[in-house]
Amino acid sequence: MSRDVQELGLVRTGDGYAAGAAPALVSELVLSTEQVQFLLVVHTPSGTANLVARAIDEAGLEGVAGTVAGDDTIIVVLRDDAAADDLRRFLGADA
Repeated sequence: MSRDVQELGLVRTGDGYAAGAAPALVSELVLSTEQVQFLLVVHTPSGTANLVARAIDEAGLEGVAGTVAGDDTIIVVLRDDAAADDLRRFLGADA
């Protein structure tokens, strides 16, 4: 269990566990990204989109309005173009 907590990049708080910085595991799960207007489509391996979307949501990136995750694809709603570059850096994907 503790290895899973470490791999997910979780930090213990007074209220339980919370996501810290983007864990290396998250950046390894991002297969590709594609920007379409104010949306960023993020592809992940099957069954991992929710984990990556949660890390994005909990990071509190200023330019990210929210995420919608399926099985292997995430739609990230962006507030502006600069947010896409910030998000790609957070995910460890090519900007």
